[in-house]
Amino acid sequence: MRRLAATASLALALSSAAAGQASADAAPRLSGPVSVVPGVIVSFHAHGFRPGSQLEVVVVPADRPSCCAARIPSSFSVSALGNASLTFRMPSFYRRCLSAAGRCRKVRWRPHERLAVTAFGYLQEATFHASIAL
Repeated sequence: MRRLAATASLALALSSAAAGQASADAAPRLSGPVSVVPGVIVSFHAHGFRPGSQLEVVVVPADRPSCCAARIPSSFSVSALGNASLTFRMPSFYRRCLSAAGRCRKVRWRPHERLAVTAFGYLQEATFHASIAL
């Protein structure tokens, strides 16, 4: 009886650990190149998103995420396994908006500038950091 109880508690501990690892693995994440060139096609890979959802992508300068952005004009479908391939032309510029009135100007990426690529879907998002290679 003791052996059965010990085996059952070990099995419970292992299944709890596996469930915890599975939920940690299920968190959305993004991977891709560490450096990108403006105007060139790049490919990022999204994992752990809700199957069947649509992802939008925004690229922002890492040091100015609240004033500036370049939105990628297409959406990407998530597969039944929760993955998506995000292939797009890296924008040559981003928009910098200084007021809520919509007064924005185009700003070209600087060499070696750090950027954040964010993919987001319904109640989920993931960010990957890269830099401009010029």
